[in-house]
Amino acid sequence: MNSILITDGNEKVVEGLKESLKTNQGPEHSTVFCCKEIGIRQLIWSEKLSSLQVPRAGTFDFVIGADCLFFRDYHKALVHTLDVLLSSNGQALLWAPKRGGTLEEFCALAQEKFEVQQEQVYDDEVWSKHLKALNSNQDQGGKGLALQYDESIHYPLKIVLKKKRKSITPPSWAMGHRGGSGCPCCKGRKMPMF
Repeated sequence: MNSILITDGNEKVVEGLKESLKTNQGPEHSTVFCCKEIGIRQLIWSEKLSSLQVPRAGTFDFVIGADCLFFRDYHKALVHTLDVLLSSNGQALLWAPKRGGTLEEFCALAQEKFEVQQEQVYDDEVWSKHLKALNSNQDQGGKGLALQYDESIHYPLKIVLKKKRKSITPPSWAMGHRGGSGCPCCKGRKMPMF
């Protein structure tokens, strides 16, 4: 991995991230990061975002995000932003709970531009803790803190988005090209057959 770009929409969070990076850089932390370059900047999701507004847009192999699907009003903007950022073979890896149907709504919208895959069991330790919390809810019989665990808001599913391959269909005049009156490049001349 050559570089990482860390983003957030909130300027204060971006400043905090920059401070954290400074704290964790240097010879004593040389193995913390596995890449040559780490950038941190503000990124506002937008349906109008263009590749000119984001450094290296269209070249990112991975975009990783967590708990970013709960505002329905930003679903279209996030889908468009991911489409602008990712390379043609890129993937977005998102973790989010179902939270009132927002995850399903986002996935339905994302299917316009991406192949969408949901994974419930993506890490053995996380899954084990999830099951333990669910069992604790049942064991307590309605009493105690464990009952506050609600998988629809506390357990994140993994969402994998892969860009759909864009098929290019040549114009009808180029199919079985032999020249002739409908061909703009041959201007009506008959072409020899090889």
